[in-house]
Amino acid sequence: MLASVSSLTEHGGGDPTPDLDADRVDASDVLDAPLLSFAAAGRADTPSGSVERAREQREDALVVRQSSWGWTVCLPDGNPHTVALGRVDGSPRGWCDCKGFHYRDDDRGPCAHLCVLYMRYVGRDDDATGETVRLARTTTDEQAATDGGSVDRALRADRERGGPR
Repeated sequence: MLASVSSLTEHGGGDPTPDLDADRVDASDVLDAPLLSFAAAGRADTPSGSVERAREQREDALVVRQSSWGWTVCLPDGNPHTVALGRVDGSPRGWCDCKGFHYRDDDRGPCAHLCVLYMRYVGRDDDATGETVRLARTTTDEQAATDGGSVDRALRADRERGGPR
């Protein structure tokens, strides 16, 4: 079973405060994020190191939703990281504040933190609060609405209630 949310500060023995506030991540952060290729990273013949690490640590990783688009992900052997992940026009887009993501060789390759979150989503697994991992979705057409469109209303509602927990 996953560790409790309160154990985030001890999980991995690292600094509990990510570089970016996951609870402030919104749709615009994901729209501006790179398109990710989890399929290419997980090819059976040559899976990336990130995929292998995620497969090994998926069950014991701590995953906490902080907002509709932002998560805190902590692998058992590491520090907590802010992760943004969602589906834009049906494709996964996201980023992580870890060094592995910023210095990756493949511009579409995800880090282990993104892989764990995506694996939890595909497997319909729970996060640390017991909620099924779901990714927020939007389209570039919805984002074009600047006069109170559906995404603007959803973002306002998310901020007003402090984001889903």
